[in-house]
Amino acid sequence: MTDLALLVQQAVTAFEREAQPYRQHPLKLLHVDPHSIERLCGLHLETKERLGSKFFDLGRVADGDWDLAEHNPLLRDSSTDRSVREHYVDGVPWEKTAAFRIKLRRIEEGRRIDGCSSRADLLKRYARLDRVAEDMAKNGFRIMKNRRGEVDLSQILSISFTRHGEALLGTGGKHRLAIAKLLNLPVIPVLVFLRHALWQERLEAYFKGGRSSSAGASQHPDLQENLDASAAPPKEWILMAAGLMAGRPE
Repeated sequence: MTDLALLVQQAVTAFEREAQPYRQHPLKLLHVDPHSIERLCGLHLETKERLGSKFFDLGRVADGDWDLAEHNPLLRDSSTDRSVREHYVDGVPWEKTAAFRIKLRRIEEGRRIDGCSSRADLLKRYARLDRVAEDMAKNGFRIMKNRRGEVDLSQILSISFTRHGEALLGTGGKHRLAIAKLLNLPVIPVLVFLRHALWQERLEAYFKGGRSSSAGASQHPDLQENLDASAAPPKEWILMAAGLMAGRPE
């Protein structure tokens, strides 16, 4: 079992062991408006830097000030967002964009970035991204699979919810999110890694109130897609869990 598989299994096991009412399964997919994700989650960057994987945050509820705007940079100010727009709107080659130059500089410093260890690797990566963008324009935002045809958990975009229910992007997927925004896709599938404790309290109060979709339910996806907290795990959970244990995601 790979480290990723172990981390996910631990999150699922903790969820099942604690069996707390109104907590959502860590492998439940939500569908959110890509434009609603405006900031990058600094806490996930710290977790990845400190522990080696953002998946240590999967399924957690946490208090504190990690969700405040000053800790989470705006995506629109990033070199990734600027470079995606330059490439797809203005026709600038990837190798002339800031995102490419920054990654190449880190590779030349001896680091491995996004699975790339050379300029040639980086060019291939961006060529693959162009194919993903073309597919996204035709088919929407699809869940990526590994070479064995199994759901690739490591490639699913992750978000976390602030105390106000605002979505923060986890590490990874900035290019694809920026492309989804350019294409004005209505929704994209995401995994929720972390919920602020105050947001979780609001969720629990909502569900305890006995509200239903027929009673004017909130349009927030974390409420709208989880109205029946006692429902059996949806198909996505089963598919991902099966792929996890059988396929050992890369």
